[in-house]
Amino acid sequence: MRAATRVNPEQASKGQSWLAHAYRLARANGGAPGVDGKTFEDIEAEGLEEWLAGLREGLHTKTHEPDPVRRVMIPMMPPAWALA
Repeated sequence: MRAATRVNPEQASKGQSWLAHAYRLARANGGAPGVDGKTFEDIEAEGLEEWLAGLREGLHTKTHEPDPVRRVMIPMMPPAWALA
């Protein structure tokens, strides 16, 4: 498994290439829609470059407010000692 690539918001605001790279990583990973329900297809239909430019501007001016993280519960098996 490859380590996650971290994108610092300050680095992201310096160039759109960081944002495009992060977008490509999320797209390749098969990322699910966020809490806003917007999919990669929605973003691309609206215009990826414009979306990235708006995000970059929001990061640069420190007005970007990220949406809350979507919580997903992962079912887990009880430990072996609990089954005995």
